[in-house]
Parts: sequence; structure tokens; C-alpha cells
Amino acid sequence: MKYLKYFESHIRQGPGQLPLQKINLEEFKKLLQENCKQFLEVAQNINFTKYSEWSGSEQLLFRKFNSNHGDFVFTHPKVSEHRRIAPWSDWGNWHNLIISNLDSWKEYPRRNKSMIASGWSRAKSHMGLDMYLVIPFDKTKIGVCESEDFWNSFNVYRQNRLYIPQWFKNIIQNLSSQSGVTFSNDDSWEDILPYLDKKYENIFYREYDVNKTLLENLNEFLNPKKNQFRLETFSKVSKLQKQKCRECWFEDEALLISWKYLTNLNKEEIQELFPSVGFFSKFKL
Repeated sequence: MKYLKYFESHIRQGPGQLPLQKINLEEFKKLLQENCKQFLEVAQNINFTKYSEWSGSEQLLFRKFNSNHGDFVFTHPKVSEHRRIAPWSDWGNWHNLIISNLDSWKEYPRRNKSMIASGWSRAKSHMGLDMYLVIPFDKTKIGVCESEDFWNSFNVYRQNRLYIPQWFKNIIQNLSSQSGVTFSNDDSWEDILPYLDKKYENIFYREYDVNKTLLENLNEFLNPKKNQFRLETFSKVSKLQKQKCRECWFEDEALLISWKYLTNLNKEEIQELFPSVGFFSKFKL
């Protein structure tokens, strides 16, 4: 614990910035061997056949960044000041704000406090320059979608093809119309909560119970179990990823290693990096 607190004290950053702490090789190896046994076991059994897009890649997690953050990285989003604001949304941050604060989602990592990751094919398709292999700690709880994209995994999208961020924006507009209040701060739960926790006429026109508050309706309609989300550790996530590439997210500890760095190592250097397993020696270098 004392060892990890050293890193946690160095990852305080402002809202919207992921907390990424550059560490050295020895620190990476120590944290890997002590905390990432599930990853090592999964990787040991992957049959790597190619150097870049191998058949086993979807069993692991990746993330692409706009810039390089060093060869070895430690992250723990929960303990930082990081708060994720939806960066590319045309409908504001309402979807991210509400999902992160609903009681029905309280057992899951908060979306606005999490690092997002996925299998190789989805991560590769994202904008950015530097790919990282993501290695969650054994105890890290990982949220898993039913589909490749988090927001496309809800029933409202699967049944109606209505994009969830847009659906949330419509809810806010309807709420504003019925309450007579204009909502402008899509990053403050305290500002909107009193208005969500009231009864209204039908706000989102489907499966809406007028005898319950809007907040109760949202908790029921967006319940993660009803929408086929899961909460797992890395071993199970790896099995799910093997079936289908899915978006994942977590707010607890993880390691990252630069894919560019890793794929430029020779066999001896790879063995030094992962001394307890020989899985990367299966690369056809």
C-alpha cells in the first residue's frame, strides 16, 4: 500500500485529464508480478502468431492516446481529481453525468472517473497516435458492455436505434419544458438532481411510470442488468472479449505499456520484462 501511495501522490490532475504516472522498468515489473497475475495467466495461454494484429489480441485490452506518455505507466483514476467530460458529444455531457450518478449504477465504476479501454480492433479504429496495452490489477472491477460501444448497448438504442447521448439531451429539453427551468451546467449533479427527483408527465415517452419520479424511472429504465452490462475482473473480461470486442471501463489500478516500445524489443528484452512467463517469446521475430 505504501508503495502505491507514492504513485497516487503524483497523479493529481485537473478535470478531463486521465491520471497517468510514468514509472520505470523495475517499478513496472514489481507492480506487474505482485498485482497482475490474471493478466499473466491469460497472456501465457494466448497463441501469438504475428507481431502487430495477432489472433489473440482481442483477449487483451488496449487504449490509444493522442500523445506518448512514456514506455511504462501506472494509473488509478479513482484517487485523482480526474473527471471525464464527454469530449466528442454533439449533445452535451448529460448522458455521462447522469449514468455516473444513478443509484442503479453505484456498484459499477463511474464513467466520469474511469479509463476506457477495448479490444485491439476497436482501439485501433480510434483517433490517436500511440497505442498502449492496458493491464488491470487483479482486484480492479471492470465494467463490460454487451456491444462494442457503451452507449449503443442500451435497450433504447438496440430497439429504436436512438443514440443514447441524443436521448439524454431530449430528456433534459423535456424536463426544462415541464419544470420551467433552463439547464445549462451539464457537469453538475447537484444542480440537476432536485429536478430529476420529482414526478412529471411522461418525460421520455416509453415505459415511463408517471407514479414515480423521473429519477426512479431513469434508474429502472437504465438498470445495467436489464441492459446486459456486466461487472468482472480481468480473467472473465478476457473471455468475453474473445467472443466479441467490447468496450470496457474501470476506475481502479492498472498498468499500461507502450505498444510501440513493446513490439520493438528483442526476445531477451521481452524475457527481462516478463520474467515469469514466456508468452511473448511466441512472437515470430
